[in-house]
Amino acid sequence: DFGNPRLPVVLVQLGRFTAQKTATEIPCWNSIREQQRLLPVRVDYLRTVPAIDLEQDDAIHLGATGLITLGYRLAEAMSSLSRGRMAASLRPIELDSVKFIPETSAISISFKHVRGSLRAAGRPTGFSVREGVVAVPSIIRTELQGSTVILKTSLPSYLPLQGKALYHGFGLDPYTN
Repeated sequence: DFGNPRLPVVLVQLGRFTAQKTATEIPCWNSIREQQRLLPVRVDYLRTVPAIDLEQDDAIHLGATGLITLGYRLAEAMSSLSRGRMAASLRPIELDSVKFIPETSAISISFKHVRGSLRAAGRPTGFSVREGVVAVPSIIRTELQGSTVILKTSLPSYLPLQGKALYHGFGLDPYTN
């Protein structure tokens, strides 16, 4: 639209939505979040900033504290873009790999561009294993090890994820940290 293919663009990923919705609308909400997360892989000079973990004042709008945090995230993303697409020190955290470890029935989730190490306020949470929209109770413990999340599970070591999907922040109003 502006005739500049290098114009930096930062978008805010869909956050939480606490109003009542039907089960058929949840996959659509998650699909949009996932498409927004993957856009920077396909579109140069674009960053997606998460808001799913921020406090809200009503069913969908962020509260003052959440807006301040979001502002910092947006500024950091724009700074990364304005310094060049490969400004590694400011690149947002990205999913690197997901591996199932049959010996321990654990799922290892590695991330790129983590500064320092992953951390959470309290017990790390927000991951779920699902068949469609139905949760499969299987995550026993979540451990943070540097730039990797280890999910200790009760999944069988044979065909552990067949027909299942791993999510972080599933649904309209998840709790993630």
